[in-house]
Amino acid sequence: VAIQEAHKSWIAAETKMKQHTDDLVSVLEDFVFPHNKYTRKRAEFHGSSLHLPGLIKAVITDFNYKKFFSAKTGGGKRSYGVAIALDVSLSMNGHLAECAVESLICLISALNQIGIENYTLLLFGDKVKIIKTEQQQWDPPVIFTFLRHLRFDNQFATMDANAIETAVEMLSSSSVKGPKHLFVFTDGYSSCGLRLTKALVKAEDEGVDVVGIAVGFDKTFITKTYKNYAVAALPSALPQALKALYSREESGSTEEELANKLTSTAHRGGESVEDILNRRRNAFPDLLDQLRKDREVKIQQGSQPGTMTVDICFVIDATGSMKVWIEAAKTQIKQIVKGITPAIHKQFPSVTLQLKFAMVAYRDYTEGEGEGGRLTRIPFTGGAADPNADIFCAQVNNVRAFGGGDGPEDVLGGIDAALKFDWTGKARFMVLIADAPAHGRTYTTDPQDTYPHGAPHGITFDTLADTMKKKQIDMTFCRIKRNYTQQMEDYFRKQFNNSPTDGREYKLETLDLFNNAVVESRQFHFIFVLDQSGSMCGAWPSLMQ
Repeated sequence: VAIQEAHKSWIAAETKMKQHTDDLVSVLEDFVFPHNKYTRKRAEFHGSSLHLPGLIKAVITDFNYKKFFSAKTGGGKRSYGVAIALDVSLSMNGHLAECAVESLICLISALNQIGIENYTLLLFGDKVKIIKTEQQQWDPPVIFTFLRHLRFDNQFATMDANAIETAVEMLSSSSVKGPKHLFVFTDGYSSCGLRLTKALVKAEDEGVDVVGIAVGFDKTFITKTYKNYAVAALPSALPQALKALYSREESGSTEEELANKLTSTAHRGGESVEDILNRRRNAFPDLLDQLRKDREVKIQQGSQPGTMTVDICFVIDATGSMKVWIEAAKTQIKQIVKGITPAIHKQFPSVTLQLKFAMVAYRDYTEGEGEGGRLTRIPFTGGAADPNADIFCAQVNNVRAFGGGDGPEDVLGGIDAALKFDWTGKARFMVLIADAPAHGRTYTTDPQDTYPHGAPHGITFDTLADTMKKKQIDMTFCRIKRNYTQQMEDYFRKQFNNSPTDGREYKLETLDLFNNAVVESRQFHFIFVLDQSGSMCGAWPSLMQ
């Protein structure tokens, strides 16, 4: 019964992805796997033997007909060795995993349609699992095995080198004599270091064409790892990405431009890591100054610069209104986690930087008090080169936007939860990402506010601001709907900027996470009312176009 249900699920998924599969079939037939084996001889202009019917026709026409040689150019077939490897490690969990699985469904369906059924399928994370060999058919038992092992939440390491070595070995011993291809669906976060490079070099030596494939909005490192790669924002864009790769088209686009417009605009309208670190009014205002001072003190003392420890906590609105923004916001967070250390090291190569990251996703009081309800907490963990960074990014991936009701949200509860974390770094930063204000007339005049007299838990920003300054935490507000949160921003700035408790000047920094044009463009809801009466019969084709 379980096998039958798995098969039904696969058929339903294939049906859902049919349009994208059809597009991929065309690209595979014309660019990736063109006919390379022919079984019938036809008359041609050149060849190693004569074609008798063509020769007779040439004699009759006094050799005006010139196709009288024989060559195998008919009965075209495809003879290719194909292996597919899917990364199921924790860093893939979330949006990347969903896109990878949908793309894999399209690829397997397309291969079956064009007659390449002797492919190999592997899954890899902590270990490598062979799901299908080239001798096996893609039948219900194999589908059941595939779906049973398709989990992205229980394997922390990414042993991609092992997977590539296994796939190359299987392709090298394949009975197929044609070209060999290995497609690796991954985000590029490897646990193998130089072993991955060696595995890719060995694959090239063995004549295996390895292509890294990343599908989804999230930032990946695939372009830094694979010589040949295809990057697509969505599964629907994968056919065009493969076409560009195999036809060697010059798209003129960077990896960021190949991502969806929302994420691309987030880079332009917001800040890159390097921009954030180098602007005077930046998200982390005193970090560069502290690094410079730390370096100068160490040099004056005649020793090498020491370790700079930095705590960064993201406090993000995760209510239903953030659904259109949260994936791009999470991408920004993960880019900072992975990119801030290289950016600092580029400017201060002699300073050792240790970063810890934390996150609080807050919602509203209607979601209850349990973990994952009103609040989701991810305590401080290592970042950048620290292996825990992958775990943190995977946890960030799991955050989903839901709930809410009225406009304002429990912003103050989210900040309060973040302040209760263990802050130990020399430099400390809290980054608030929100599209709605806090409850209470102090922060908003929204008439739909369920709690116009303030939050039920009694927390005020006055108290939170004092605590932040006592803990020496700098604050940055990444706003999404500037007009809606302006009153809250003004009050935050008033309370946070005044009365320093330790003689140090504090200043609320603000930046727009996305440019205003994109924010406004996401606020339209179109409803089409269509006339289905008989008088519309002739007009429907034009309307559909």
